[in-house]
Amino acid sequence: MATGGGWFIPEPDNSSGLTLNGSKATFGFVAKQKSGQSSGQLEFQYKADMLNLKSTSYDWVAVSSTQAMFEGTGTINGSGEYKFRVWAFDGDKTGGVDRFTIRIWTGNDNIEKPTYRAEGDLGGGQIVVHKK
Repeated sequence: MATGGGWFIPEPDNSSGLTLNGSKATFGFVAKQKSGQSSGQLEFQYKADMLNLKSTSYDWVAVSSTQAMFEGTGTINGSGEYKFRVWAFDGDKTGGVDRFTIRIWTGNDNIEKPTYRAEGDLGGGQIVVHKK
């Protein structure tokens, strides 16, 4: 299981589809894998573009000792059907910083060419990979 919440400023070199003007991106999530069932919740907001992604389901969750990766489906601003994938790194486990990456896509886009992509080290908050 992994949980997290906080904010970061998307890095220009690793983010796309967003208005990159130094604005904060915020997020909160719970990701669980138990007895072959994936579950959780995700919310990702980037107010500079009035983007609010809320998960409706998780397809899969993978958790290691230092990071969680999960993919699912959600809505943006309450409508549509968007796929997302998140990588959440618990920097406390390695003496580094927590890091959040998200890719969001729909239609003809895909994980390799997402509609939106944001990545950065947390400026506030925390990502925690919980022990079993």
